[in-house]
Amino acid sequence: MKKIFALAAVMAFAVGCGRTGTVAAVFKGTTPATSATKDQRWISFHCPACGRAAADGAKTCANKECAAKLTWPADYPCGYCAGSGDCPTCKMMSQDGNKCYNCGGSGTMALGTVGSVPIGRTLPCPNCKDNPGLCPTCKTQKGKCDFCKGGGKVDVATLKTKTEAPTEEKKPEAPPEKQPEKAPAEKPPEKK
Repeated sequence: MKKIFALAAVMAFAVGCGRTGTVAAVFKGTTPATSATKDQRWISFHCPACGRAAADGAKTCANKECAAKLTWPADYPCGYCAGSGDCPTCKMMSQDGNKCYNCGGSGTMALGTVGSVPIGRTLPCPNCKDNPGLCPTCKTQKGKCDFCKGGGKVDVATLKTKTEAPTEEKKPEAPPEKQPEKAPAEKPPEKK
């Protein structure tokens, strides 16, 4: 009888013990907080049992030792706003009313101030130059997360379009500097 239970245990382990689980979505990168920052956000999917990367639409884990049955939900809570739907930049900078945190919503920056009175030249705010006075992340969305559009959840189809890790743009390499040509070695004067 013990041999039958041992054989059953080995067989159950070999076929993954019937483990099932919802595919885990890992939100990588951070929300760009300035207009000059490039969006470096991307998503990866993993098996909930062993943590190995899950292929798009896979029904079972690719890890033969795990072989867990995978289920794909219709949507995931947004990992950038923690499912709240609020703009992460506005929240982090404690901004009310979707104002630019750099210029306070005025759209300009004073080069000098006395107390709170600006003196000297004022320049357009570099952080909100595309949408003067508004948060550079949520822009015209009025304090809503730019990734989930304020809904707090992101559907799987949208996430699957963002599974590629962003690549760094390579700057063209400068041509190698020319090495100065070596002057021919001078011969020592001949002695007579």
